[in-house]
Amino acid sequence: MLEEVHQTQKASSKVLLKIGLFCLIFLPLTLFLGFWQLDRADYKAQMLADQQGRSALPAQALSELSAGELQNFRPVIISGQYEQESFLLDNKIYQGKVGYELLSRFSTEDGRQVLVNRGWLPAPKYRSEAPRLHGRPGEQPISLEGFFYVSDGEIPLLDEYTAESFANNPWPRRIPTLAWSELSRYLPQALNWQKEFRLANSEQPGAYRIDWKTAEVGPEKHLAYAWQWFAMSAALIILTAVASYKLVERDEHAEK
Repeated sequence: MLEEVHQTQKASSKVLLKIGLFCLIFLPLTLFLGFWQLDRADYKAQMLADQQGRSALPAQALSELSAGELQNFRPVIISGQYEQESFLLDNKIYQGKVGYELLSRFSTEDGRQVLVNRGWLPAPKYRSEAPRLHGRPGEQPISLEGFFYVSDGEIPLLDEYTAESFANNPWPRRIPTLAWSELSRYLPQALNWQKEFRLANSEQPGAYRIDWKTAEVGPEKHLAYAWQWFAMSAALIILTAVASYKLVERDEHAEK
């Protein structure tokens, strides 16, 4: 009988050790992810506040602003003309429809080169077809109001987009992402900024559908994710405590 009690206690000790190790490994991880999501929520909230502050500023001509002032969402006016080189940013979904964002090379009056994001347009029925674009490049000098925008990072282009055949394709050319080092290879003049110029609204010359989002995930979603991770942490502590209590209680019952 005593031997059976010792065997039971030994088995319980092994289980308790495994439970403790499991909790020791995953509890810090869930807590870390929870606090990380809180940090992301603070970052997104600050980003939105910055956007609102910059968006409220009056639009100024590009020539009047320094490079340091060309921050995300700062209203800017550029004057010049569209050129024929345009890219179709692939796999852009709007209201459940597949399409592209059209980005065209724009030459300012003082010769600077800007990549203008003209907004979303639907994809043709067949992928082999390119969408028809309205307006002719260089038709007349125009002024555009918008803002420079750069995302958190860029993804390298796939091999199919850097192949020699891509360079010989007619304009507009389809691309999966804005990899600036690759795009510059296919333009006759280098861009002055590795950031896109997004049109302010659909009333701008050459614009398509404009509906910019400041962030795919807002601060409220990050807060929800944070509380989910903290809930998992609490559940892990409770389950560990309950399992440990039951094992200890079983051992004490076996000794009696």
